[in-house]
Amino acid sequence: GVEGAMKFGVYEALKPISQKIIDSKAVAFLVASVVAGAVAAVLLCPMESTRIRLVSDPKFGKGLLDGLPKLIREEGLMSTF
Repeated sequence: GVEGAMKFGVYEALKPISQKIIDSKAVAFLVASVVAGAVAAVLLCPMESTRIRLVSDPKFGKGLLDGLPKLIREEGLMSTF
């Protein structure tokens, strides 16, 4: 899914960067993996919160592009995490 694709993409992009900064290849890959997971979670949490709201209240909005701004406006950005 989207989460796996994001994690993989960020991980692959960060591997060479982390290897330049960290001497141990294993630690560099571990750091890249942790950061990739965190980035995916931060980007996907608002979308998942919106999806749950739309499923539980179909009148809330028409979809993600309509529901996410409404959710942030009504409850604040931090409500999506």
